[in-house]
Amino acid sequence: MASRLPEGRAKARLPNVAGKVESHANIVHRGFYSLQCAAGIVAPATDKKREPIMVPATDENGDPVTSPDGKPVLRQAMWPKDGLHALGHFFASWVAAASLSRVDCHRSIRVKPQPLLR
Repeated sequence: MASRLPEGRAKARLPNVAGKVESHANIVHRGFYSLQCAAGIVAPATDKKREPIMVPATDENGDPVTSPDGKPVLRQAMWPKDGLHALGHFFASWVAAASLSRVDCHRSIRVKPQPLLR
């Protein structure tokens, strides 16, 4: 059974299998963040105090790595570097660089020429 997009403004949104608007959380946690991690676009994870978040290290098979004394080896956790908002800005700049003045799914883009930094 094919999913259908809801009528109205939701047509520009990404549908889920039920044809409803997909939530931002599902898009980033089930797809976009995994894609970034697989591509190596990650940054070190820190807590609110800017302390590194440590997690158990794993080998190529996903098994925990232990030190000679049997203790787990820790490594700093890595989080995806950018979110969907940054991807939207990238797309807008890419469209502007291609000299397009209108994008159907977004408002008009006006670009003020900037001098190149050398």
